[in-house]
Amino acid sequence: MAGQAKPSALQLSTFTKVTSIPREKSYTDLPVTVCVNAAPAEMTTTTLHERAPVDVVAVLDVSGSMAWDYGNGTTVENHRLELAKEAMAKAIQSLGPAAAAVAAGGARRNRLAVVPFSNVVKQVTPLTEMDMEGQQTVKNAVDALKPGGQADYLMPLKIAAKILDERKAEEKDRLAIIIFVSDGQDHYFRDTDDMKETLTQHKLIKYPIHAFGVSVSEQDSSGGGAKALRAMADATSGSYTSITQDDDVDTMAVAEKLAQLSDKPTSIVAVDVNIHLRSLHPGVSLLRIESSSSSSAAAAADDHKSEIGDDKQSAEITMSTISSGEERKFTVYLNVPEGGQQKGNDDGGGVTTMELLAVGGSYKQSWVDDQEQVALGESVVTVARPPPPPPSTSSCKELEWIEERVEYWHKVKLDLSAMYDKAEEEAAGAVKFQVTEALRQASVEAIDRAMHHDIYTATLVAIKLRHCGTGSTKSG
Repeated sequence: MAGQAKPSALQLSTFTKVTSIPREKSYTDLPVTVCVNAAPAEMTTTTLHERAPVDVVAVLDVSGSMAWDYGNGTTVENHRLELAKEAMAKAIQSLGPAAAAVAAGGARRNRLAVVPFSNVVKQVTPLTEMDMEGQQTVKNAVDALKPGGQADYLMPLKIAAKILDERKAEEKDRLAIIIFVSDGQDHYFRDTDDMKETLTQHKLIKYPIHAFGVSVSEQDSSGGGAKALRAMADATSGSYTSITQDDDVDTMAVAEKLAQLSDKPTSIVAVDVNIHLRSLHPGVSLLRIESSSSSSAAAAADDHKSEIGDDKQSAEITMSTISSGEERKFTVYLNVPEGGQQKGNDDGGGVTTMELLAVGGSYKQSWVDDQEQVALGESVVTVARPPPPPPSTSSCKELEWIEERVEYWHKVKLDLSAMYDKAEEEAAGAVKFQVTEALRQASVEAIDRAMHHDIYTATLVAIKLRHCGTGSTKSG
């Protein structure tokens, strides 16, 4: 628990609206909210810890389809590469001196590398510190990029991972991510299974890849389209964002959307976040886990995974990164059996407390393999299990007699109605029918008067005689 010596950048909490379940009843789909909150930026940069700077590798598609659309023997110019360049300018700015990490007196800065590719990897810009000079160097390199060739995703991904792998030992405390920008026109990967298998085979799932599809369709005849980009992000616990080009939308506004991801690394406070859940009662099982985060940042990240054990007694939720001020919510659904008495928990009135679920976790402050885990305090979810109400010792016979009277008069009216129905069936002629109907109405009116008088009288007697809850009764 040495990681708890400093205030934690994350706070773990649990909540359920169901606070009590009668002991003789079970409860299916009992919802428990598990919430992970990251401290705001002003705390993470001043009080909690000195955050390591960020290393970002931007992999940019500069194939011909990023500049021209081909079809029916014609070539039509598009502006995808220009859009990507504008977004990279924003990314370079966001990683610059104003966002320098609070480490070593601010001497260490965020770094950015650029890997442009088509069917070959073009001139790579190595990891460059984002001071004023470095920003200009990288911006000049991006501005000089020219389109041409076909896209092949595998080689640039290998080079991006190699850049991060070959950092010096003292540099590997830095957070590291890959930004991948393409229009989805890949000519190497043919389906999502192929993508995941290849990334695993080449050990390219070490760093989260945040992929952006520029004017990409979900289905594309010339390649995997958005499917390949989504698979890339899913396999590495990254994220996928679709950006569609629209002439009616300011291109700078679209560039801003793409630049949002480059803003995130400067605010990351936790990586490899692991939340573990454990049933505390043999009859309590975990049914399913759903993400219920409402914030746009959490929805955009979408980098969580959850898995319930085969025995339904334990589960894990993992998240690649969490940024300052971010909130992640999950709803865990439980099956709670009847019973649930636990020794030593009786409140004196027969109500016991049933422990349902233990929720704990841990995280790291960087992706360094030997980085110390910071533990999150364990939370226990409980419910009250009140016993069934004791058999009533009171006697309210008079009220029961009123109910019996109502049932009796109701039966009389039903029997009377059945008798006249039969008489009408046997009656011959309109006159006999009218006589039968008149007798029916008169009889019903008479029965109603008698019933009302009888019940009214019985109610008055009951009010005078009943002594509910005392165990005594009087009869008249």
